Amino acid sequence: MPVRLWIALASLLLVSVIQADDIYRLDGRNTEVSFVGSKKDGKHDGGFKEIKGTITVKGDDVSTSAFKVDIDMKSVYTDNEMLTGHLKTADFFNVNKWPTSKFVSSKVEKKGNKFEVLGKLTLNGVTKDIVIPATIDLSSSGFSMESNFEINRHDWKINYKPKDIDEKVKITLKVTAPK
Repeated sequence: MPVRLWIALASLLLVSVIQADDIYRLDGRNTEVSFVGSKKDGKHDGGFKEIKGTITVKGDDVSTSAFKVDIDMKSVYTDNEMLTGHLKTADFFNVNKWPTSKFVSSKVEKKGNKFEVLGKLTLNGVTKDIVIPATIDLSSSGFSMESNFEINRHDWKINYKPKDIDEKVKITLKVTAPK
């Protein structure tokens, strides 16, 4: 009887190990969120220094990935110190009222040799569905992802100078999260 009990326990343990989720931790060192905002007479590059989150993957199936990401909006930076300060005001990100933006995925779909990460982005207190096209690689060293896409700033009530500043903002994401 004790041998059967040990075999049953060992089997349960083995099944739980085989089905264990891998959790990749995201932070400002291994995750880059940058943007380019354009206007009539040029453009500005920027991004966010403080990012926290996780990507949870079941086994080696990228399509099971679940993203939960928080961005500290006060960590915004640009190529212009005065602009950086202005982006923190109610004209743009209103960081005193909305200090954190969030992305939570709902699904990851394979599209040819790339993926689409579907989810909800909350920015300025507004939550909208977005699709992030991405190249994703899952290996023994970790989870890596690259993406370039655009969002319309007006969708998140960022309406400052609509005639002077383009409505589309280019976003670049880079993740190299170790296992």
